[in-house]
Amino acid sequence: MSKIRRTDQGGSVVGIVIIGVILTLVFIGSIYFINKRGDQIRKDQAIAAADKQAAEAEKSKTVVSSNQSKATAATDSSTAASTIPEALPVTGPEIPVSTLVGVYLLTFASVGYLSSRRQLARYL
Repeated sequence: MSKIRRTDQGGSVVGIVIIGVILTLVFIGSIYFINKRGDQIRKDQAIAAADKQAAEAEKSKTVVSSNQSKATAATDSSTAASTIPEALPVTGPEIPVSTLVGVYLLTFASVGYLSSRRQLARYL
């Protein structure tokens, strides 16, 4: 069996830790940015849907006021139909899947790194 010799070419532990911290901060920052961007998009869609619904309600009021001679049953059905939105706003899960995948990969990489360090320490 060949024995592994120590060659001191592994790099500094401090350098590895600093790079790991920087990569972790970049990863967490990107998840934070994606979450905030998704929240803003959902808010914009809700505002657009509310504006569209308000415009339709205003349009229906002008139509109803110009046609006052029509029966009340017809006006009730037209206002009820105009308050129903055509499409529901887009929503997503409470925790995005990308966040869960990121946490899983970070955990998997950390456990793999620690396992590798322990195994290397046993051989040296």
